[in-house]
Amino acid sequence: MEAESNRDGIGLRVKELIHELRMNNNSFSVKIGISATGVASIVNQKFKPRYEFIEKVLNAFPQVSQTWLISGEGPMFITTEPASEVKPKPDAYLMEQLQALEKSWKENLEEKNRHLEEKQQMINQQKFMIETLMSQLNTALGKVDLSKDTLRVSKLIIVKKPTKIIQFARTLANSGTK
Repeated sequence: MEAESNRDGIGLRVKELIHELRMNNNSFSVKIGISATGVASIVNQKFKPRYEFIEKVLNAFPQVSQTWLISGEGPMFITTEPASEVKPKPDAYLMEQLQALEKSWKENLEEKNRHLEEKQQMINQQKFMIETLMSQLNTALGKVDLSKDTLRVSKLIIVKKPTKIIQFARTLANSGTK
């Protein structure tokens, strides 16, 4: 009769174990490979667990004491670590996926860095070209004040901002009609 009582109490101990592992019935069921309904039925003591259930719990959580799970005697965990420090082993599939994501992330980051370096080289080349052209323009026209929107040297007009072209055209049109 005592063995029957211990088997009935397994549901309560599984419920306590799930709580200590900071899991819920669904995450626990996934970890041990039993349906969530099956776990809930055992936790709620609607059904008595089979040997396969106990075996799956102990395989999924090797830190759980077999003696405690079956009989309720002794500590819940074999290790001396508190429950908050006991971490279930990550699934091989999840580790594989995590490594693949990490590899993909690193490759994407390297590609983005290459693109940034290329863009920076283009910017540097364009800056050099602008400086060269400005130097040539200064030489050809004398000293140029680049703080103004338009520069007038003799009859040559240089427009730095495209929006100023319209204003310039209007000015020419107005001055031509006078």
